[in-house]
Amino acid sequence: MFRSSKAVRETKKNEATARHIEQLEQRTLLSAAATATLPTVQVATSASPSTVTLGNFFGDNAITAGDTTVLMQTTNGAIPIELFNSVAPLTVANFLNNYVNTGLYNGSIFHRVAKGFVDQGGGFKSDGSVIPTAGPVTNEFHLSNKRGTIAMAKLGNDPNSATDQWFINVADNGGGPNGLDTQNGGFTVFAQVLYNGMTVADAINNLPLIDGTPLNSDLSTYGIALPVQNAANGVAASNLAVVNNVSVVQPLSFTATSDNTNLVSPSIASDGTMTLTYGAGVTGRAHVTVTAHDLGGGTSVQTFLVDLGVTGDETSVVVGAGGHKAVSLQQADGTVVTVKVGGKGSATILADGDVLNQAVQKNGTDLITGTNAIISSISTTGTNSGTTLNITTTGGKIGHINGLSTDAAVGTINAKTVNLTGSLTAGGPVKNINLHGASGGTITIPAGGSVNIKSATPVTGESIASGSAINNISVPGWDGVSNTTSSISAPSIGTFNVKGDLANTTITLNGAGTELKNLNVKGMIGSVILNASGNLSNVAAGSMSNDRIFAGVGTLASGQALPNFPTDFVTNDTINNVRVKNSFANTNISAETLGNLSLGRITTSNTGTTFGVAGHSIKAVAATDTTTGKKISLHKLTATTDSTNFEDFVVKLL
Repeated sequence: MFRSSKAVRETKKNEATARHIEQLEQRTLLSAAATATLPTVQVATSASPSTVTLGNFFGDNAITAGDTTVLMQTTNGAIPIELFNSVAPLTVANFLNNYVNTGLYNGSIFHRVAKGFVDQGGGFKSDGSVIPTAGPVTNEFHLSNKRGTIAMAKLGNDPNSATDQWFINVADNGGGPNGLDTQNGGFTVFAQVLYNGMTVADAINNLPLIDGTPLNSDLSTYGIALPVQNAANGVAASNLAVVNNVSVVQPLSFTATSDNTNLVSPSIASDGTMTLTYGAGVTGRAHVTVTAHDLGGGTSVQTFLVDLGVTGDETSVVVGAGGHKAVSLQQADGTVVTVKVGGKGSATILADGDVLNQAVQKNGTDLITGTNAIISSISTTGTNSGTTLNITTTGGKIGHINGLSTDAAVGTINAKTVNLTGSLTAGGPVKNINLHGASGGTITIPAGGSVNIKSATPVTGESIASGSAINNISVPGWDGVSNTTSSISAPSIGTFNVKGDLANTTITLNGAGTELKNLNVKGMIGSVILNASGNLSNVAAGSMSNDRIFAGVGTLASGQALPNFPTDFVTNDTINNVRVKNSFANTNISAETLGNLSLGRITTSNTGTTFGVAGHSIKAVAATDTTTGKKISLHKLTATTDSTNFEDFVVKLL
């Protein structure tokens, strides 16, 4: 990998070898995480504001402590990056101090793509001018040039010549006689792409290539290697793969809400310091919910209690091995919530309230009573896949818990009459999760198993981050509140049954093969983004509005609703069937292969905004145009078929 001005191009043999090395799995799940429990805050009436350092309670498991995180915004999407400060300190300092912090990379381009090999940038601006360089940096080769790593480009036969240019490895390029680890002193790996950033890198690698000589004569060295959005539009700045901005960012950002802003209002500074401002002359109890957002869109949520002018009490009790037979707590409304552990392990129940009292009953149950008594959290230890955590209530009433965590595998979490108002964080696989309801938190499950999730009432403002496959999700309704903050991520989902509406949620599936067998929504799918890197079998809905259902589609340019080129498909995936019973509006469906699309009544007039379906082949499209009342019936469409428009609704063949 060489700088262009004195370059010697890599051999075709090297590039071909790299293309056939198996790609490494991207790290996309379970990154933002709670590292400690946010404690109850107790202050006097009219107290001065207090602060909480959220970095002490949340972390990002994908990033090594002490490493710098950078966000690269390109015309083809965002690329989050971790810099290896301790592995290549001189190279990282050069990258940051001489180019990122000075803004020299802003408005630069990817000036060279070698298909299946690398994306190279850092040397040229979109107007063809050369980025001014600082002095060369000493070579610091320590890590292999694996897929997803970023390394410095340099002059041939000069290991210590790296300055401004870098490249993203889109394959494992280190090994072999011509590998990047063994030539020219080894190419210094100083960073890696995080989360779904390689989707963007792959999209850039799949762009059409043209001769860059008209932009800058130095680019003639690379031949046909300049990536562009459209080969017919030449080297116009708007047609290039531009790095709009590169900046240092915090690995986590935070948002916070209060369920009683008259008592306490949270605000968060950019460094993650949360300030709690208390109401004057008021007393009472409020819950503050904090959401940590990582650079990949993942979230972790904690809810804690704020007592303002209230004399609170807190106690913890162990149930199961080494503890009580059961623990019961009487809520303020009289509902008694009982916790038991069946099988191996124990659970610690943290209770909060005013002047709590404990008394062991004749049956061995420890009963907790007190004014405003609640279960703040339940945490299990020493469990295994045969353990059942039972949380029940009396008289058909509904209980509440603010948080639940496990340190190992659990067979079943059975809380059919209990609402979870915080997060459920599992330290091992969980087979079954049965809840009465869930809101405002994140259900986090690591890899290593498969899970069934069921709620008796509609779920609101909830996220799921699962490293395990999800066999089944069954809910009366699911409203994420916002598809920018509520998400479901997993390798795959077998069946997702929603008796009502599915709304305001981003669903990301990144396993292999068929990633969603059945999505059945009797009501509306509304403002839902479903991105899969594999196949989708069946999607059925009463109606669809403002959705995006994609399989194998790369990151599209800002404002681009559907793929425009075959290279926008990064994998050859299929959506077999989509069936809409009633209305279909402003929704986009795309995969390289589309099966039967029965779309109900299409609102083809969309105020001039194009929407529709796109693929390389489409088996059938059937619908009714509500504007004209006519039937739409298209069959056996291939890339040789002309795209078809029905006012703003388009059937696009690529």
